[in-house]
Amino acid sequence: MLSTEAGAEYLADLFNKARILQPSQDLTVLRAGHYVVAMTVKDGTHLAAGGLVASNPGILGGTPVFQGTRMPVKTLFDYLADGLSLDYFLESFPSVTREQAAAVLRYGWQRIEGELAA
Repeated sequence: MLSTEAGAEYLADLFNKARILQPSQDLTVLRAGHYVVAMTVKDGTHLAAGGLVASNPGILGGTPVFQGTRMPVKTLFDYLADGLSLDYFLESFPSVTREQAAAVLRYGWQRIEGELAA
């Protein structure tokens, strides 16, 4: 569990990476327990999965993409559903890191697990 100070540092780092200059004025955060579930930024960007996934109407019409890329998250799931490997996906789309892909898959699993536990 992150302390309040560490959580604030995490969000500040996330904003720096996203080039958002005034997080205290521009951010709305939705939390579920200790986890950041979704964030909305004044420019219309919605962040989900703890900031791993972004959706902005000006980027691919709002299609959810890996944060900092223009790569739709759905493409990862399509590749895996078609029997292709994670390594092949990463080779095909070098803008997505292994850590990003694994974290999104983990997040999906945690959401399913949480839904079934409720």
